[in-house]
Amino acid sequence: MYKQIFFISTSCLIALFACQTNSNSPDISKNTHSIEKLVDSNEFYLISAHYPNEPIDKGQLIQKYVLHEINQRKSDWKIGGEIYLSELNLTKEFPERAHIQYEYHLRFDTFQSNKYNTKSYLISAYEYTGGAHGTNYIQTFNFKNSSNISLEEMLQLKDSNDIELTKLIAQEALRDSNWTSRDMLLEGLGLAYLKADGRTIDLQKCQCDGFNFTANFNHFVIDELGIVFIFDKYQIAPGVAGNPRIHLTWKQLKHFLL
Repeated sequence: MYKQIFFISTSCLIALFACQTNSNSPDISKNTHSIEKLVDSNEFYLISAHYPNEPIDKGQLIQKYVLHEINQRKSDWKIGGEIYLSELNLTKEFPERAHIQYEYHLRFDTFQSNKYNTKSYLISAYEYTGGAHGTNYIQTFNFKNSSNISLEEMLQLKDSNDIELTKLIAQEALRDSNWTSRDMLLEGLGLAYLKADGRTIDLQKCQCDGFNFTANFNHFVIDELGIVFIFDKYQIAPGVAGNPRIHLTWKQLKHFLL
């Protein structure tokens, strides 16, 4: 059985920008991070990952997340395992069936705000286990003062502000003339299920026990101009849109800022 494993660390210098920060806070504009590269392959799968080793990520949250995702797949897809044997049996039953190699590839994008002294990472992964299309996964991390911050630490989301912010996201999305499905957007965000008062969920219409509007903000990154909200594939738009990104400026978010 052929197997290759590589683990490489290289350095990547983040561009430097002048900014004013609290003297007790690390200046993210002067931080550098190394890029960890991991490749693991055999006859059944190919796994690759490029992820940042970020100094201000004191809890190594990104590394823990990435290694958990990789190790879970290495365990599930191992030679001789249940999934491997199932694919082997299918190949024996249908010998004309094309050979399938499972794949998992993880990459990242970096965002930075000197104004708020934050650095954000979008972790994107693609998984293929057969069929016409693979599956996309995303996770975001936002660091300030060496801690991973939540949106609630920046925005006021109580007293129906979660619904109001969701409406603002929808309005911004629909400003794009190429947006293909208004109905899918409003349903995915939960706005299609609101009663006439604009605040109460119509449980009969949504056929649910309620709707958690804060779930619309699960994935976000902070940049110099505002906050980018990123959505799962198929959540608010057809698959061709990938993972939609809706950018709201600090001016648009003024009402919500703490």
